[in-house]
Amino acid sequence: MTRSKRKTKAEVDDCGGHYWNERVIRRTDHHGYHYFAIHEVFYENHRPTKWTEEPVSPMGDSFDELREAVDQIRSALDAPTLVEVEDSDGQFSLIDEENCGS
Repeated sequence: MTRSKRKTKAEVDDCGGHYWNERVIRRTDHHGYHYFAIHEVFYENHRPTKWTEEPVSPMGDSFDELREAVDQIRSALDAPTLVEVEDSDGQFSLIDEENCGS
């Protein structure tokens, strides 16, 4: 299945805030270095609850599908960056960079 055949935020958002999109996530590696990548993020009640472990890359079964996938990824650059944070129990969550304090 290609990215363009999946439901977009606009198609699913009417179901009580459950949807997905691509977002830029700032992560920290085991050396403490920050890096940015685009991931699929899944929301429940309009809050990010799950995200892909590996960054996404554009693909499609046709040139038009590839263009659509690139457009979806490009829109991630216009949204606020999410930051992956780890709590004291080793659980990860995503917060908006503006609310992160770093």
